[in-house]
Amino acid sequence: MSPTRPKYAFFLSLTVLLLAPWLCSRPSVPRKASAEDTVRVGAINLGYQNTQPDPAGRALAHALADVILLQEWTGRNISPTRLTEADLRVVLSDGRDGTHGSALLARPNLVQAASTAQPPWTGNCVTPLLTVRLDIEGRKIGIVGVHGPPPVLNCRRSRKPYLRAIARLVENGRLRESVGVIPAGTPVLLVGDLNALGWEEPLRSMDDRGLTDAFDAGSWRLGPTWSPGWWSPSLVAIDYLWMPQEACARKAWTLSVLGSDHRAVVADISFP
Repeated sequence: MSPTRPKYAFFLSLTVLLLAPWLCSRPSVPRKASAEDTVRVGAINLGYQNTQPDPAGRALAHALADVILLQEWTGRNISPTRLTEADLRVVLSDGRDGTHGSALLARPNLVQAASTAQPPWTGNCVTPLLTVRLDIEGRKIGIVGVHGPPPVLNCRRSRKPYLRAIARLVENGRLRESVGVIPAGTPVLLVGDLNALGWEEPLRSMDDRGLTDAFDAGSWRLGPTWSPGWWSPSLVAIDYLWMPQEACARKAWTLSVLGSDHRAVVADISFP
C-alpha cells in the first residue's frame, strides 16, 4: 500500500469530522419572513402518540409560519391555543386516531377554500389528501398535503404506486386535473411526509414534473427530518415542500418539535 494513502485517509476523515457539525447545524427560524411577498410554509408529522402537545404547539408557533400542515393529527396531540396566539387558525381539521389524520392552520386572509380529497391510488395504507387553495398577493396557489405509505411490510406494495400516482398529478409545476378544491392548471405545492428518500424512483421524477425541493433550494445545510428514536439524531429527509420551479425559496429550515420523531420543515417561498 502506498505510504501516502493513510495520510489521505486521515485528512479526509478529519475534514468530514470538521464539516459535519457545520453542515448539520440548524439556525433558528427568523422572527420575520424575508420579504413582504413571501409566504412561510411548514409541515410536520406530529406523531399520533405525541404526549407533549403544549411544547409541540410552542415550537410551531415560534416558527411564525403563514401556513402549517399537520400530519398524524388526532385532534389532541398539539395545543391549538399556542398556535392561535401566533395568529394561526385551523382551516381544515381531519383528526383521526392513528396515522391518517391531518390538519391545516393558516393566517385567515390567505385561504380561499380547503377540503380533503381521495388519493389518486386506492391500494393499501393510503391516506386522504388535504387540499387548500391560497391567495398570495393576488396569485392563486394550491397545496396538496400528502402522507405516503410507510416502509413497513404490509404497506410495501403500496408505496411506489402511490407516489407515482401523486407525481402524475403534476405537470410543469401545475395540477393536470382538479384535486379537491384546487382547479386544474393551478401552480401547486406538494407538501408532507412522503415516507420516501429523495433518490428513490418516484421522487426522482419530481424535477421532470416541474417541481423543486424548497429545502434544497433555500438552504445549503443538510436537512434530515426523521429519527428512528429519541436516542438518535435525525438521519434522513422524508418530509418535503415541493414547489413549482417558477417559485423561489428564499430561506429554509428544519425545526425540532418535542414529542415527534420528525423535524418540521419550513421555507419562505415567493412566487413571481
